Amino acid sequence: MIGRPQSFHPKSAHYVGEYIIVHNCVNYRALWAGRAYAYSMSRKNVLLSLLWYHPKIHEGVAHYAGEQHWNLHFQRVSAGGHIPASWTGDGVITGGQLVEDVIQNIPRLKGKVVQLGHSGDGAKKVPCVSDDHEGVVDAAIDYFLENGFRTFASFSPLLDNESVRMRHFRKRISELGHDCISLVCEHEDWRERHDWLVEGVRGLPSSTAVFSQNDEYASEVLQAAMDGGVPVPSQISVMGVRNDALICEYLRPKLSSVDNNLFGVGYKAASLLDQLMNGEEVSCEPHIIKPLGVVERESTSMSVAEQKDPAYHRAMLELKANHLDQNFSCNALADLSGMSLRNLYKVFERHAVASPATEIQLMRLREAKRLLEKGGLTMEIVAERSGFGSARALYKVFRQHEGMSPGEYRKRLKL
Repeated sequence: MIGRPQSFHPKSAHYVGEYIIVHNCVNYRALWAGRAYAYSMSRKNVLLSLLWYHPKIHEGVAHYAGEQHWNLHFQRVSAGGHIPASWTGDGVITGGQLVEDVIQNIPRLKGKVVQLGHSGDGAKKVPCVSDDHEGVVDAAIDYFLENGFRTFASFSPLLDNESVRMRHFRKRISELGHDCISLVCEHEDWRERHDWLVEGVRGLPSSTAVFSQNDEYASEVLQAAMDGGVPVPSQISVMGVRNDALICEYLRPKLSSVDNNLFGVGYKAASLLDQLMNGEEVSCEPHIIKPLGVVERESTSMSVAEQKDPAYHRAMLELKANHLDQNFSCNALADLSGMSLRNLYKVFERHAVASPATEIQLMRLREAKRLLEKGGLTMEIVAERSGFGSARALYKVFRQHEGMSPGEYRKRLKL
């Protein structure tokens, strides 16, 4: 029978799928509890302990932990804090000064530690994972260049002006032979810094691309531009880093940002720890996670050409709004832009950009690549959602512009 008898005798029952088959009188709750306890004890216990917290890192670690059926514990450590020496789990993911803390105080882990970031005392003692600071900057600069910008500015408080990102930004702009205005603020008080930044933004030339190393600092630039009467994006463009939706989506205008793939950082850290816990050797050289690219929002939605030519700007607005419709054509674009097809092509030609037909294809291609990077979709669904209508049309355009098939592109993402 299947039921809930009161006495317990483990030999009088066995498991069939999710059910307990009771032959005599068996306390199924005790039996089930014993099974659950044994299962729990067989799972690896991992501690994620962080001084600097970001939910995307936590999510990446948690996603891998879920796949591997780990017990994942989380600890937020304040400055000067420590990981408890009494920790009895199987491995630790942490960063900064806490790496050395684990090495010295929990020797029984025998190096089953992964560091987030590749600086500090723990660097090169344990495997470390970091986002690609230079790659993030390159993605921002390449985006600005593609949109016609040749004058650049950066903003950071004095404390962060010599960070890897800011130094690489200035170096790369200099190598390209373009002007870069460094807005470096020494004021620690928020009001003093804001007033200083308002004057700094007011002094920027028209068509300046402004980069900040994170979304928090970029939001300060947007606020200063608003209070200083400098329109964004019609006079300057502003970009941050991390793609924090709670910041970027709720600013006015919404903030464009480079997604530095902190989810990937967390996921990779967990996978390296898994290898260590399985007795595998893992290199202590930095494991660098490439950025996912620029997430365009309103703060960079106008190219230099659009800033200077209202007709071109109007056409680009309609193009961005409608290119995912597979029935959208150059004739429809001309009608929506209030001009003839001939004049539409002339507007695009005078800015030395791709033709309207090619621009429609390129926008659809960018969306297709984004969907392929996201994963989990068939080629037919990717083609439909990106405006191509069919996998065959997607394949043809992909081959033409990328030199490979969509399937080959997807495989490269997994390397």
